[in-house]
Order: sequence, then structure tokens, then C-alpha cells
Amino acid sequence: MKTYGVSTGRIDVSCYDTDITVIALAGEHDLSTSDGIWRELELALRARQAVIVDLSDAEFIDSSVIHQIMKADKLARGE
Repeated sequence: MKTYGVSTGRIDVSCYDTDITVIALAGEHDLSTSDGIWRELELALRARQAVIVDLSDAEFIDSSVIHQIMKADKLARGE
């Protein structure tokens, strides 16, 4: 598991088996963490892994984070 500690939130990345990655966001996420979120999403998708974004411990996400998740969805769909 990789963990990124930042001042506003935490990004935990866990890989299960060889084809599933869970990216869990905890705390508050905004423009200051969106690049790190995108890096992890893109890395998992380029490795052809299924990605689950777990927001259950996220207290706040802004539009920049939602944008990264939507961009990852488009990448996964090949758009």
C-alpha cells in the first residue's frame, strides 16, 4: 500500500490480486491533492487494472478532484 500524506488529506493506494487497485481518499481533497490522485489513477489504468475510488473517509472533495475521477473514467472507456 502506498500512502501520500498531505496537509489536507490522505491518498491510500492498495492493490489486490493483480488486477484491482483501490484508491481511498481520506480527509479533505482539493487542487493541492488532485495531481497526486490523477497520477495514481493513471498508473493503475495504464497497467490495465480495475480501479475503485473509495470516498467513504473523504470529508470534502472539490471540482478538481471530481474532474480527475471523470478524466480517469474517460481513459478507462478509451475515450
